[in-house]
Amino acid sequence: MADYFFDSSALVKAYIAEAGTDWVRTILDDPQHRISISALAEVEVTSALTRRANEGDLTQAELDQACDELNQDCATYFLVDVTHQILEAASVTLATIRFEHMMLSNLHQR
Repeated sequence: MADYFFDSSALVKAYIAEAGTDWVRTILDDPQHRISISALAEVEVTSALTRRANEGDLTQAELDQACDELNQDCATYFLVDVTHQILEAASVTLATIRFEHMMLSNLHQR
């Protein structure tokens, strides 16, 4: 069994056709995969889908269907609570990535 964490920007690809949709659907549709999402993902994806409908990329019927499917799918995913510790760990990780990027950029400039 493989574990995957999908952020909202990746998860939305399952409900509206865009670059990466086929890959996302392949991962999500495999019953051997354990999918984890942020506890905020359903709200964030619903918001993104609604915005896309407001921009004319989805009809009301398509929006309703996508939101229904999202709701059903989210009930099967492992939800990761957004706690202070997780936010702190994410901040440390991002600081480390920024530092590594800066160091690599400095090496390339020499």
